[in-house]
This record gives sequence, structure tokens and C-alpha cells, in this order.
Amino acid sequence: MTYPYQQLLQKLTAWLSAYENRQQELIELIAELTPANSLHDKLAPDADWSPMTEMGPFTFLTYFLRYGDRKNVAYLNALAQRIKLDVPPIDHLYGVPTPNNQSSWFFGYAFRRKPEDIPLLWTFFNAARTESITDDLYQQVQGIWGMGYTKITEGLFRMLPDQFFPVNGPTKQFLADHELPHQIDSWENYQDILEAVRDKFPNQSFAEVSRSAWVNRQKETSAPDEQASPAMLVCKTGSSTDWEWWPAFQKQGIAAVSYREMQVGDLSRFANATEIRNLQDQIEGYQKGWVEILWNFATAPEGAIVFAGKGRDLIVGVGQLTGPYRFSPDDPSGLLHQRDVEWFGEVNYTYTGKGHLMRLNSFGTLRKYPLVLEHIAQNYPEIHQRLLEAGVPATDFGDASSVRITTEQWAELLQNATVFQPKDLEMISALYHSPNHENRADWIDAIMKGVEPSAGKAIRVNSRSANLAKRIIAHLDIDETQLDKRWEDDTTQYWAILYTITPANGRYPYRLRPELAAAFADFETTTIEPVTLGSHRHTLNQILYGPPGTGKTYATVTRAVAIVEGKQLSTVAAENRTAVQDRFRQYQQQGRIRFTTFHQSLSYEDFVEGLKPVLEGEGEDAGNLSYEVVPGIFREVVTNAAFEYTKQQYANEQASPNFATVWNAYLNQVEEEIGEGRVVSIQTKGGHGAEITGVTSQRNLLVKHVSGDRTYTVSADRQSRLSEAITDLHDIGNIYTDFRKVIGGSNASLQWAVLNAVREFGETIKGSDSVKRRENLDVQGRRLAVRALKPEDFRWPSALPYVLIIDEINRGNVAAILGELITLLEPSKRLGEAEALSLTLPYSRHRFGVPPNLHLIGTMNTADRSVETLDAALRRRFSFLSVPPNTEVLHQVLKEDVTIDVDDLSVNLAELLDLLNARITALRDADHALGHSYFLNVRGWRTLRDVFCDRLIPLLREYFFGNPGQLQLILGRGFCQQGRAGTVAFAPTDANNDVSGTNYTPYVFPRPVDAAALAQCLRQLGLA
Repeated sequence: MTYPYQQLLQKLTAWLSAYENRQQELIELIAELTPANSLHDKLAPDADWSPMTEMGPFTFLTYFLRYGDRKNVAYLNALAQRIKLDVPPIDHLYGVPTPNNQSSWFFGYAFRRKPEDIPLLWTFFNAARTESITDDLYQQVQGIWGMGYTKITEGLFRMLPDQFFPVNGPTKQFLADHELPHQIDSWENYQDILEAVRDKFPNQSFAEVSRSAWVNRQKETSAPDEQASPAMLVCKTGSSTDWEWWPAFQKQGIAAVSYREMQVGDLSRFANATEIRNLQDQIEGYQKGWVEILWNFATAPEGAIVFAGKGRDLIVGVGQLTGPYRFSPDDPSGLLHQRDVEWFGEVNYTYTGKGHLMRLNSFGTLRKYPLVLEHIAQNYPEIHQRLLEAGVPATDFGDASSVRITTEQWAELLQNATVFQPKDLEMISALYHSPNHENRADWIDAIMKGVEPSAGKAIRVNSRSANLAKRIIAHLDIDETQLDKRWEDDTTQYWAILYTITPANGRYPYRLRPELAAAFADFETTTIEPVTLGSHRHTLNQILYGPPGTGKTYATVTRAVAIVEGKQLSTVAAENRTAVQDRFRQYQQQGRIRFTTFHQSLSYEDFVEGLKPVLEGEGEDAGNLSYEVVPGIFREVVTNAAFEYTKQQYANEQASPNFATVWNAYLNQVEEEIGEGRVVSIQTKGGHGAEITGVTSQRNLLVKHVSGDRTYTVSADRQSRLSEAITDLHDIGNIYTDFRKVIGGSNASLQWAVLNAVREFGETIKGSDSVKRRENLDVQGRRLAVRALKPEDFRWPSALPYVLIIDEINRGNVAAILGELITLLEPSKRLGEAEALSLTLPYSRHRFGVPPNLHLIGTMNTADRSVETLDAALRRRFSFLSVPPNTEVLHQVLKEDVTIDVDDLSVNLAELLDLLNARITALRDADHALGHSYFLNVRGWRTLRDVFCDRLIPLLREYFFGNPGQLQLILGRGFCQQGRAGTVAFAPTDANNDVSGTNYTPYVFPRPVDAAALAQCLRQLGLA
């Protein structure tokens, strides 16, 4: 099928080709026919706006296609009529991507763009019309500021939708789902994609395929999980009578949010929220906190239950999402972002408990929804029935706890011996296997005090359940206001953490939460040992947190060595510290332990991978500047850890080393031969000569035909893929066709020649040195070896553990440093797991996952940022272990020296620390307490004075913002003294603000000159 707009765009493109030298007329047409308000330019970053004087062809087209389908149709029809195109009016633009308003330019501001940028775009535009684009021209266009293959291919599609296909978020996933190529690094690759789409969908136009991809994307992001309960969401209808949208919601059958101040436009253009954040500098009125709200609204699954909320405590209606997101800029009520909703009816529920029912956000998850459901079940039977039909479990209508712990979280909790103690597991097992109910009858009555197992004494469940729940609450940092408060008993309110509460026969029987039951079933049948801190297996992700000076970094050494050696933490902690430190350094040299520190300027490019400038040659011989993808510490340690899983193949490799080993050894030989001045000759399948001229820093080969001058790069990555896909190189009919299926467009004859030479070389290195060669692989070689691993290979139990220590993890912007990789840290998402995830890195385009043998240990200073304010995504994926001040350490280290004489005053350092921390905690909080390490090196009055004057007092002045009253409450009037009152005269001013003669009282922090003076200060602090 050909959509009507395709003819319009093709004729518009032909008309536009005559306007390269009439760009001002194009600017005037945009101003005349569209509401564009960005027809201005900047000559310098800090300059005032200037009128736009240049216009490119792709940007011109985009100005008529960036307002949402309805307006785009109107503006295109108006343009066609204005320039007298002989085409019928169109009524839709199915499959045409709508660009973000702030990224619709195909060039930068004047101060960013080069003089040749816009002429180059016209050249590219005309070459597209004549089908004469070359890879060199494509690469030049991609080098223009702000350009990438998504913008380029979308621009080409908008001009000639019959000839080009847009490769963007929705279509890339669609292509991948159909096992079609979807990565572009050259014009040849893009041609491969076009050819593959035509072959796969011979009866559909590119526009139809683009439309199908978009529809498929909407289904993926909106389809409810048939096996899961529907999501419980709330959409605000207003906070006062001046902002009341509930009637509009009911009348139109919608839920909506506005946020008009943030001019982000149609959200359907984006693949994820990160794409919106990446354009924050270009979005007028950008608000960081609104991005997640808008994106959650746009991608909320169809079938979700929606409560209409007002203010923070009133629910006025309930319904169900029935349609995908749409952008409605013309809505008379100003509701820009809309979803279709079938409203079940009005309700009137006011929350009167602690805190609030809803957050300030206009849209989000309703955490305490069971309270509302219970109210509906009791007062609105018809709506109650509709909710049951919509898939809301009957159990949810009687359970007033809004705590929801996922199956994955329960699985991790069950593995943690500090949370689930042996008696807890015994209790859960007894409940799980109880014979009193169908499906293993995991029910107990509210009045029941114990459960009789098949053998042995009764398991007491009342207080044990409450104590277990309290540990879970502390571990997950659950807000206790979410707990069921219907009972006065302080114990039973915690039961809702573990059990659902369902009305039945006038009683409230308790049942293991289904997520806990599912996790316990897996836990009970698994053969893997529990991963606990107290055993030889250790928590994969942990953060040691506490005030400054409590020994968090010190403790990471012991923990890392215990993990690497597979020992209990207590065993290593009891060893000689010097010996442990020596082994720690040895493991660092081996790469088994890596240490890094987060800071404010650390970025994703530093930690994971990024582009780094590289000069060819050194010193005076330095040549051209190029950019290479350089792995960061995280990618390096992930590669090395994953490489451990290749060792299970060593025995088989004595006869046949794998590709990575052979490639690395072959490149070493090539470098040696070239270094000796020899020519490295290879032969193509057709018998023609070729020559390897060099090895790049990324361990790729530079190759050329003997009869030609052009040098081609033959990458290890492509060679690895060919090696995996093709068993017999000499049994290929057409190497161009067969190679293209595996690696896309390439110089197939040279690819064949190199792979043939590598395989022949591999036959010569079989034997006993295979393991040694493998151990000597560089990072690139190790990555290739890891790539050849299968998912089941990562279940090998003998892989050695690796540790990455991240000191001061809370000082970095974790979301920016890790990005989407944070999900891969979850134990259940590690390679080899049933729910393993991997993703494509943005710079190298390599697939990336985290192996199960990599442990992360972080430290965080709570005085810098408390645990409560840490990034929520990070908190969910790490276990947090408190490292508070510990005066027992002072006794263990200092022994009798824990008490020192200061003149005639006996000072116990442990008691002094306790006194100071009690005061700090009372005035501020425990996060700002003082660590015991401040006093570990005190050996007399001088070092004690130095600790106070040089370390503690400056720190406390910062904590209390120089407030002398609070400082005296902690330090006394000896260390913090009121100075002599004085009067200050200020300079005269023109304004009426003369404060001359103002009295002021300074405070000083004297440095005791001798032991007697220090003793006097300590007495005033409170020591006797």
C-alpha cells in the first residue's frame, strides 16, 4: 500500500531541490505557514538572538512535521496549496516520525556550524534524489554538529519515503525482533538494512513497515502482563476548584497531565526517558523531576487501574487505562498528554492516616491503594465488581498494607542470613508445607499461635513473624506508615509484610504473600548455597555506610580479600592486618581487585567507555588526530571477570584454541614481521594478492589489495562473527552474499583473506601453550573470548570471584555514571541467570552484561549524603551495611592507652567520643557523628589537641554552619569562646542602609598552648 502523503512528500522534495540558492524564501514560508518560534540564530554562545539567514532542506521539511499528526497534516496541506503542488489533500502521516521541537535542526547554531555544513546538507539532499550517496559523503554529514544516523535516516525518509527507511528507537527494536540488521556504522550498512526490509516485507512499503514498528512499540509498552495484577496508578484531577479536571476526564473518557511549562512536545518520539534527558539543554522549561512523571504516564500499561485523585488525600473516581498515549496540543483544557480511560464511576475516599495518600506528582503509582480498594469493597459494590473483572485480586480488597515486595526482592532476602535466620526459614517452610489447605495450604488464622510441622514441636509464628518483618523493613528501608494499622497490637501490624489478609467466613486468615511463596519455592529447590555475608558466599552488591572516620574504606580491604579467597569474613578479619594488606595488593596486581573513587566530575565515559582523542605517532612525529573507544575501569573489570568463565574450556583448547587466542597470537606475529621490515602477504579466495600493512591500537588489522592503494580496516569483531558463522571458508559459493548476511557490507574478499590466514595460523599453534597464550590475551582478545561464551557457560561454579571497590560512591552522580547499566548489577540480571539481561553500549556498539562472579563494594559517607537521599535505583540493588562509630575498636587498638593524662585530668578517649556523638546526634543526627578513627593515633595531649583543633572543630563548624550556640553545646566554652564585643563602622552608601555603629560579638576557637589549657577546655566540655 502507498499512503497518500508519500506522493505529497516526493513532489515537495522535487520542488525543494530548486531552492538551494533561495533559502530566505524557505525561511519566510516557515514563518508564514507554521507557528515556529525558533527562526533565530546565535553568532556566539552569549550573543543575542539574530535572524536566521540560512536554511537546509531537511530542516525545512522538519518544520512542517514537528507538531503532532493532526497539525502536521494541516501544515503540509497548507504548504502544498501555497506552492501549488498538484496533489490531493492528505489526512494522516502514518509511519512518519515526529521530531522533537528542540532537535529539529539538522545543523547547529552559527557559532557551532562550519561554513560548509549547510551546503553539505544540500549536496547530500540532491545525492539522495539521484541515488548517488557515497559512504564518504554519509560520514561527512554525520560529522555535522548534532547529527547521527537516526536523524539522518529519518530526514531521508521524510523526503523520499519510497526509497528510505527511518532507523530509530521503534524500528530498531522491530528489526531486531525480525532478526534483521539494525546497526549503522556506514552507508553500506544502511543499504543492507534497506535490502533486508524489502526482502522481509516484499508486499509492504517502507512507510507501512515504519507504521507497523510504531504500533508494535506501543503494544510492547502498553500491553498488560496477563499473569500479573494490574498496576495501580493515580492521576491528579486538581488541587483546588480553580484547577478541576475531573469533569473533563469523565466527559472525554481520558486521564491527562499537562506540564505546559516544559515544552517537550510529543513523547511518542522518544524511545525512553533518557532520550528526553539528553535533550534537556534544548527543551524550554526543562524540569528534571517532570521527565519521569511524563514518561511513566506515556508508557503506563493498558489495563492498569487509574484512580482520579485530588490534592494529596482525596480519591474521586476509579477506572482502567484502555488506550495508548497521544499528544493533544489543541485540547481546550490545556491537557497536552492524554490516555483513554474507561471510568468505572465516582467514589469519595479521604485518607486520614499518617502522612499523605498521594505524592505531589500529577501522575504515579498509588502506593497505599489497598486502603482505597477496601473502602470501595465496603461502599461501592458495582465498582468493586468492575475492578474484580479488571483483574484486581480479591485479596487486595482486604489487605490494608500497601507494602509490595517483588519475587526478586524476596529471593535476595531469603539468601541473606542477616535477615532470614535459620528459625525464620524453618517457620516459612512449615507454613509453606502446611497440610490444612489446598495448594499446600499456606494459611494460618489470625488467632493461631503456632504451626505443627509433620514432626517436631510447634513453630511459634507470632513474635517471630513480627521480628522478621522488622528486619525486612530495616533492610529495605520501608516506610512504616504503609503498614496495616487496624490493630492496636504493635506486633500484628507487622504481619502484613509476610502475609496477605483476606476476609473469609467472618475471620481474617493469613496466607504467605504469593511473591514470597514463589521465591521460597525456588529457594527450597535450588542447589546453590545461600549467598550471605556470614558464609563463604558473599553478597554481590554491598555498600558500607556511616559517618566519617568509622573505617569504611579500611573494612573494604578485609571484605575484598575474603571474597576473592572464598573465606568467611570473620576468618580474614582475625588475621594479621599486614598479611591481609599484602594479599590485597597482590590481587590488585593480578586484576582480581580494582579500586576506584567516585567524584562529582566522573562520567559514564570515564567509568564505562568513551571516546578519547588519539594522535598518530609521538612528539614531533605526531600526525592526525583520531578518536577511539576506550573502555573504563568498570568495563575492564567486567571483561576480566567474565573471562574467568572461558577457563572451563582450557582442556578442550589443547587441541583447538578459540578464535580470540588465535587472533591475538596472529596479530603478535604480524607486528613482529612488520617490525622486522617483512611484507605480510595473504591471498584472496580468487587467488589475488593482498598485504597486511599494520595493527591498530584497537587490535584490528590494516589490509590492502596489492593492486590498489586504499587501506581497509579488518576488525576483530567482524572476524569473530564470521568465524562463528562459517565453518568451511572454501565451501562458500558467493562470499559477498554470505558475508553480508553475517557482518553486513564490507570488502568481502579481504575479510575472507584475513580469516583464512588466521585459521591457517591457528593450526600451527595447537598444543600445550594454548592456556599460556590465552592468559596473555589483551582486553580486546579477552572480550572476543567472552563473546563466544553461551549463557549456560556463566553457570560454571569454579569461576574465580572479582571485586570492584567504589569508594565514596555517593559523591558521584550514579545515574549519569552508570546509566542504564545499573539494572545489570542485579543478581537476577547477571549473565547466566534465568532473567539475565545485556544491552548494547552506546560507543562501541558491543553487547554488554555483568557476570555473576563480579562483586561490588561501595562506601559512602553519610555526612555527605544520607542513605535516604541516595539514588533509589542504586538503593534497590545494593545491600546496605551500617558502619557506625565503634568505641570498642579504640579499646582493642589502644588498649591501656585509651586513657591518657592531660595535665591533671584523666581522659578516656572512648568515653569522650561517646559524649561528643551523643550531643551531635541530639542536635543534628547520627549521620554526622564522629568516627573512632579520629582518636586512633592519639598518644598524648598534643595529638589530642591537634585532633580537636585541626580536624574536629573545622568539621563541626561545617556541620553546624558556624552556629556558635550549637557548637558550644557540643564543645563547651573552652574550645568555642565568645570574644570581645565590638562596634563596626561601614562605608557610606547612596542607599538608605546605613548600619554604622552596629554591635557584633565574634566567637573564637583558641588553640590550647599547653596541657593545662587543654585540660581546662576538656573540663568545660564536660569531662571531670
